[in-house]
Amino acid sequence: MNTENTVIESIVVHEIGDKSHQQDLVLSKQLLAPDSDELDLLKRFFLDHFKAQEYYNFRMASPSVPTSRIYQPVAEVFEDPTKLMASSYQIARFLYAYTESDMLGHGYLFMTYFKDIMVGDELTDAIGLFFCQSEDLFLTPENIGTNPQLRFSSGTFTGKQEIACLIFDTDEEDGYKIDVIDRSKKNKEGQLWRDLFLQLKPADDDFFKTSHLMGLTKSFVDHQLPMEFEVARKEQLDYLDKSIDYFKNQDHYSEQDFAGHIFDDFAMTKSFGDYRRSYEDNHNVELPTDFEINEHAVKKQAKNFKSVLKLDRNFHIYIHGDRSMIERGVDDSGRKFYKIYYQSET
Repeated sequence: MNTENTVIESIVVHEIGDKSHQQDLVLSKQLLAPDSDELDLLKRFFLDHFKAQEYYNFRMASPSVPTSRIYQPVAEVFEDPTKLMASSYQIARFLYAYTESDMLGHGYLFMTYFKDIMVGDELTDAIGLFFCQSEDLFLTPENIGTNPQLRFSSGTFTGKQEIACLIFDTDEEDGYKIDVIDRSKKNKEGQLWRDLFLQLKPADDDFFKTSHLMGLTKSFVDHQLPMEFEVARKEQLDYLDKSIDYFKNQDHYSEQDFAGHIFDDFAMTKSFGDYRRSYEDNHNVELPTDFEINEHAVKKQAKNFKSVLKLDRNFHIYIHGDRSMIERGVDDSGRKFYKIYYQSET
């Protein structure tokens, strides 16, 4: 995401009182009017913390038929940016309802219209929603030379975003392309901001496909392979290593090429294909047999492909590199062991 030429067209802020403490929702009567220096600071505050790697869409019952109630007020602003204030009233009221529980406390909702954001290879506009909780305490020393005093104030720390989203004016029929920051409290129903308030689903893009394919590969190697075939844990780690190497070193995924690269047995290759189809049914997703591998998804998923031998409760052996340097066996008394060869000790 490139925001070098992005400008803030308009900003509105509303105070979201804590309904559980009988605090009111206070709606602004007019837009904010920051000066040029303040706009520069606000632009960094609003935009610098988005990673632009993993995208979401509003949940849709079908193309252009949303189930998320945030979709419609957002669509109205993209159609006519002068409706920002009116749409922000609807969104603020939706958010205020969540303060009846302990999931959300007092804070401020900013709704911002951005002009000219480059996302991927597309220049578009965006709407930002930012909920800033007034929990930070600020300390300012005053009158140092005469009568030193400390002034305490509370407010929002501008060095971070906790709960925010950027909604890009693209992919409208699919529920818009959305980048999310959500560090809200979790509960059994999911995350407040992403799942309950915005009602989002992962975008069906290369990040989504790569993440799911890597997840099902690890699940297949960890669970399905030892059920169907006689494979030792060391062999399972070999398959996991081959898998992660493939995703790290290839730009394009092809199921036929992948299975042939990872598995040295036709029966295993067939089993993997069957497992993928079962995975699609169980997770209600469709994964194509060919797609471009997303490097950000690979980096995120790679941490789950650790080569670890867990031996009872006594040892964890982390294996990197040449597995021919480790041998598995059983001694005369029936105790299992691993023999490890090495050149130097550090």
